[in-house]
Amino acid sequence: MRLFRMVLFLSVALVSPQLLVPGSQVEAQQASDMPPPPPSAKQIHLKHVLVVGQTKGFEHDSVPDAMANIWHMGHDTKLWDATLRTDTENITKKTVKNGNFKSLNYFDALIFASTTGELELTDQQKADMMSFIKEDGKGFVGIHAALEPMA
Repeated sequence: MRLFRMVLFLSVALVSPQLLVPGSQVEAQQASDMPPPPPSAKQIHLKHVLVVGQTKGFEHDSVPDAMANIWHMGHDTKLWDATLRTDTENITKKTVKNGNFKSLNYFDALIFASTTGELELTDQQKADMMSFIKEDGKGFVGIHAALEPMA
């Protein structure tokens, strides 16, 4: 019933805007040659991604390119900022008293860029990473050989 009322309201508004706005205002708008105001800009929340490019086995030549491209795509679109790391120190939910340190709590997504071999993750880091994905509902992206050691 609510949907029907909404559709009916929109139909009336599109067909006969005079029914919704007093006549003098509609006439004043039509008489004016001023263009309508631009639509309000959509507020975009900048996302934060952690890109890990650590390798403990075969090192793909594409790792630096992948990391740079992720950074550039976020920068150019202004949709995310990327923190690039070649270690796994930031894969933790612990609060660290270092003003520059960012834990998983800060990030919206974790990206493994062609990581190979078994990464240097403690059992607690593994648990934090799984909690980040499963309980927190955050994102995980694995590029190329990213899950090789986890299979």
